Amino acid sequence: MVNPTHSYPPSAEPGPFNLSRHARIGLHEKADGTFVNASPGSPVPVSIYGDGGSLVIDGEHGALLTMSLEQYMVHQGKAFVFTSQFTLAAGATVDFMGVTGPTSDVHFRNYDVTSLTGPVDTFLYEGTTYSAAGTPANAVNLNRTSLNTPTISIYGSPTVTSIGTLLSTATSTAGGNKTGDTTGGLPVEWILKPDTAYTLRVHNIDQQDADMTAVMFFYEP
Repeated sequence: MVNPTHSYPPSAEPGPFNLSRHARIGLHEKADGTFVNASPGSPVPVSIYGDGGSLVIDGEHGALLTMSLEQYMVHQGKAFVFTSQFTLAAGATVDFMGVTGPTSDVHFRNYDVTSLTGPVDTFLYEGTTYSAAGTPANAVNLNRTSLNTPTISIYGSPTVTSIGTLLSTATSTAGGNKTGDTTGGLPVEWILKPDTAYTLRVHNIDQQDADMTAVMFFYEP
């Protein structure tokens, strides 16, 4: 049995589930080398070997409590969202441009463009060049207690001289469906280059004007 009042050194056995000495406080060591909570009902922090992260085990049910990376980024004050509502004439396009800084580490998680009429095409480009950046727009920190601000600058309706390299394209169906960057139904994450301009181009391919909403989510770890 592990003494819950004593800090034990880490186990010598390597492996991804090697427990740190902090995790052993309040645990019983079983004959097979695994550990169980000595205090049911109390969460026990468990450190992952070699990476310094932490997990929490529910002492009552033995369940591993986890959260998604995106939710963790929100909690850390490193997740941001940009939204825009606009009306786009039939056959017209609108551009939203993001320009990363020299030290940016932007993980562009996904985007959605919703049309009340549809259909609509979207295109994501890298390496856009422009003669005017356009109208500055704000991305909002999803953790409202955090003072962190994004290192990427976002603009609406830039004056584009060369659109750049196409990275992704998608088409919605009619009737207000979403379109976004997906592969086989799974969201895609783009890690953006520093000092680079990216453009999301929205094209209304319907025969009538359309009220649209664009939402972009990213984080900066």
